Amino acid sequence: MSDPIIRDVCSVQLPDRHGLFTNYVLVAFGRGHAQLLSRGLPVHTIALSSPCNALCAGVFLGSSTGDKMRLPPSSRNLQALLGDEAGRLFVLDGFELVPYAQLDYPITRVFSLPLRTLGSYDGPDLVICATRSDTIYILHQKKIVATH
Repeated sequence: MSDPIIRDVCSVQLPDRHGLFTNYVLVAFGRGHAQLLSRGLPVHTIALSSPCNALCAGVFLGSSTGDKMRLPPSSRNLQALLGDEAGRLFVLDGFELVPYAQLDYPITRVFSLPLRTLGSYDGPDLVICATRSDTIYILHQKKIVATH
């Protein structure tokens, strides 16, 4: 799959098939797919129906959302968030893509903000999402909690 347009990159730790946490580079391409690279070589391709514009690492799924969570909530950079041209957000948990949210505009940037930076809170990260509009969305546990 050769695609000259790289939209975003991020590093993420995911469990491999033996359960060992491995560092990967996640690369978002402009033609509706992303790839996980290990030691510079592609090891997994993620197909999306729309171009992937934005990536970030963090912990986004928690047991209180009803999602199966593979990772302890205190872990960092163990899931990845993908934002696409259709306004959809997905979480890459292990090697599985889980729907997270649908926004009204194409996603241009995503950032994670750990709850513990706001005080003595624990749980999945907040998501700050920029779109191709004048609105910034803040999401937590698959729900929009604020816009600006």
